[in-house]
Amino acid sequence: MPRARQLRDAEYAVARQTDVVLTHSPVEATILRRDVPGVEVHVVPWGVAVRKQVPSFEKRSGVLFLGNFSHAPNIDAAIWLTEEIMPLVWRQRPDIGCTIAGADMPEQVRRLAAPGVEVVGPVSDCGALLDKVRLSIAPLRFGAGIKGKVLDSLAAGVPCVITPVATEGMELPPPLADATGETAEALAALTVKLHEDMAMHAKMDHAGRRFIRKRHDQAVVAETLGRALGNHIEKRKAGS
Repeated sequence: MPRARQLRDAEYAVARQTDVVLTHSPVEATILRRDVPGVEVHVVPWGVAVRKQVPSFEKRSGVLFLGNFSHAPNIDAAIWLTEEIMPLVWRQRPDIGCTIAGADMPEQVRRLAAPGVEVVGPVSDCGALLDKVRLSIAPLRFGAGIKGKVLDSLAAGVPCVITPVATEGMELPPPLADATGETAEALAALTVKLHEDMAMHAKMDHAGRRFIRKRHDQAVVAETLGRALGNHIEKRKAGS
């Protein structure tokens, strides 16, 4: 907590010195406006490219957890996934494999490798991994901010099983929000269901890519950014 407070204070100090603060998350925008009075904050979406063609349901198998492991919540999530969530999945479907991938992976995560759990470390092409699996999972129990791993998964046509922490700031519509669970039991049940139900998987695939096109397309990012900066310029002119 002391380190977290130190980082927060440093970020707020920088915000006070800027003309405009941009954030990807409406949740963070609310916090900034509350804690740093007078700061001009605008929400600009995280740009993500949608995959036009994706492998068929039959050609995919397994679950992927992707993250940068210099970030403590990802370490906790990987441990929770392998020690509590996947064992519940395997009680129903012992053939569903789990892959853990990402940069800066510590030894405690590498040691999670076991039958049914593949630990691959950093990868140069996340798209190749996403093409192999039927779904991804983001079992984050703490942390904040928009989760790029979730957006990338949805953009690749891969449904994502998530916790409420992993959805922060994304305002996911149904049916995407329906893949949210708080307990190991709920996440395991969602994992089995999405892995085996082709119709539900297709529904989530289409909804995910539609959501990314609507909210995170580069054209949307450019328009939102231009509007934010344009509003600031108009305010400066009016005040001069």
